[in-house]
Amino acid sequence: MVAGVVLAGTLVAAGAAPAGVATEKVGRIAHDLAEGYAAKRPLGGGETLAVFTFRCPLALEKQQVGFAVAELLLREMAQTAKFRVVERSEMKRVLEEHAFSLTGAVDSDSAVKVGKLLGAKLGAMGSVDALGSQYQLNARLVDLESGEVLATGFQEVPREAFEVEAGNYLNLVPEEQAVGLYGAFAYGFSGATYTPELSYTGGSTSGGASFTNHAHLTGVSSLPGEVGVGVRYLALRHVMVDLGFWPIGYNVRFAGTVDRNGTWSDGGTVDAEFKGLGGEVAVFWTSRFGRRFRWFAGAGVSGFSMTKVDNNAGSGAAAVKAQFNIVGPQNNVTPMIHGGMEWRPAGRFGWLVSIFLCPSPHTYPIAWGEINGNHMEAGTFVMPTAGLVTTAALYF
Repeated sequence: MVAGVVLAGTLVAAGAAPAGVATEKVGRIAHDLAEGYAAKRPLGGGETLAVFTFRCPLALEKQQVGFAVAELLLREMAQTAKFRVVERSEMKRVLEEHAFSLTGAVDSDSAVKVGKLLGAKLGAMGSVDALGSQYQLNARLVDLESGEVLATGFQEVPREAFEVEAGNYLNLVPEEQAVGLYGAFAYGFSGATYTPELSYTGGSTSGGASFTNHAHLTGVSSLPGEVGVGVRYLALRHVMVDLGFWPIGYNVRFAGTVDRNGTWSDGGTVDAEFKGLGGEVAVFWTSRFGRRFRWFAGAGVSGFSMTKVDNNAGSGAAAVKAQFNIVGPQNNVTPMIHGGMEWRPAGRFGWLVSIFLCPSPHTYPIAWGEINGNHMEAGTFVMPTAGLVTTAALYF
């Protein structure tokens, strides 16, 4: 007799929580099996029972529906106090040793063989079929030594309720041909430079006189945060294609003083927000890491187009009529490298955290001037060379 069994009383306390619709329906099956067994073998009791994964169509098998039914039934059978139920850990060990899968269904002949290996005299097994919005559960209790069917049970369970209550056991997102829609936030570690002294003469005041502008810049900082959306496609079991779109909004802040026609301002700041659109296509190699996690690594290309610069007043007199603009090419394409981990706390929801590297980030020259004046190069803004991305995805 295998030592790894769960006594019925062990799970009685665990079942104290209110049962949902699906759990209640599976509980009725367990009751019918136990009562049918008692009717045929009134002197029996305490025999070792193995609960096997239920057979189901391929689509449901990929979602592990049959495995989930078996898990719910195992818990309910243990609470009947008529059987000693084989622990899943012990069953998994024996199945793996003999090239069976815990989540895969076994036929009657295999069940007899596995039952002997487990020291189980009884086996609970059955089938699951989908009919509209219902799952049809057919179960039977079998004497693994003689093959005699001792009892049967049948229930229809609402699919929605079952997927909620058995969500911990289900894999509602297939390993292949799955699509995920996501929202994302990215923070990149960018760079920026500035030219300390800038001066030009040109333009005119409202009265027609020319003027001279001089800037003394003392620092520059940037805030490269992005919010985006995208779609993922699991083309193959280990291959994922990702397409993302990013409305860009990088804020660059210049600090310093401005002199116009010999009048120096107090120290202050001028903000310039660089706006545009970005996109990326990438291909990843991905694989499961445990039941709830999936890692991935891959590469792709990103394209950015800076289309607008908004100059904000900033603070202090240094902001007087100062304006920044991008000079030179405003479109670029760069290679990207990604790696990260996704957590699937629920069947269709995934939360991903990853890092990205850009081996050759694009650099944008920045010019400074006034609306009607000449422009001098004030510095550069470098697209992020590395950063963090987090996404929340819903899979279908």
